[in-house]
Amino acid sequence: MAINGKKKGNRGELEAVHILNDRFGSNLFARAVSSGAWIGGSNRQRAKVLTDEQQLAFASDIICPVWFRYVIEHKNYAQLEFWELFNEKSNLHQWFTQVEGDANFVGKEPMLVVKINNHKRFVFVKDNIENFVFQIKNWRCLWLEDLLKQPDDFFKVQS
Repeated sequence: MAINGKKKGNRGELEAVHILNDRFGSNLFARAVSSGAWIGGSNRQRAKVLTDEQQLAFASDIICPVWFRYVIEHKNYAQLEFWELFNEKSNLHQWFTQVEGDANFVGKEPMLVVKINNHKRFVFVKDNIENFVFQIKNWRCLWLEDLLKQPDDFFKVQS
């Protein structure tokens, strides 16, 4: 039976939203409209008619509260080969570029959340954080559940 990638991605984003809402409080996070960053990547022209606050909300796959310091790109894939870590043309490196562009556009920090079939979610951030599993370039990879153990202030935009 063929897998509908769009539905799988939507399901993965929705699961991530539930995880974030369980951690930070109900209804603070939601899936972005049109499945994906509404003003991300090739959709930047949409930002022209939005307020700064709206741009912050719609810059990622997951709509985040204005106080949340990250733009989130979420990927849900069957597998990720080890060697993709070292291949500059791999999906992984394209995802890094995508989320960095979206984060820079709205002045936030990038976060890439990845769900691989039958495995826990892991996350890439550029923070100087302890307990990471490995580092590639300036990205640190750790389990999402471990990142979410950070205190609330860690996730807030620094003034």
